[in-house]
Amino acid sequence: MFVLSIADTPPLEAQPLQQRSAALSALPRASLVRVSRRGLRDEGRLEGVRGDTLLWRLPDGVLGIPVAELDSVWVTAGRATGKGALIGGAVGGVAFALAGVYIGLALCNNSNGCSDAYVPVGALGGLIGAGSGGLVGAGIGSLVRRWRRVYP
Repeated sequence: MFVLSIADTPPLEAQPLQQRSAALSALPRASLVRVSRRGLRDEGRLEGVRGDTLLWRLPDGVLGIPVAELDSVWVTAGRATGKGALIGGAVGGVAFALAGVYIGLALCNNSNGCSDAYVPVGALGGLIGAGSGGLVGAGIGSLVRRWRRVYP
């Protein structure tokens, strides 16, 4: 049944050209776009769509690309700052918590044992690690663009 649904889907080339051009016309002008055609990928600013041609601003000028030649078009969907902060906070929190527990156990020189003294040290290490890891992760994530496919 899954194979039949794929076989019944018309290929991209069979879609009406007006339908493909209309989908691209809805994009805001000056959006940062990534275009793929003939296996090559480039980035530039969207200048607009005229008829069946995508107008794309490059550092050298404006380039017109026929919509029929496009494999895919992607627009920027912001930065990965939040995702970077979450990943960095989780990694930093776990690493510093483990380091805090290890240091708490290693520095224990009480002959009766340290009981549970390593728990607060591990918790403090986890808090410090989560905060600093989150900041570093957010910084790294802010350098990474997220892309959203808009065509086809």
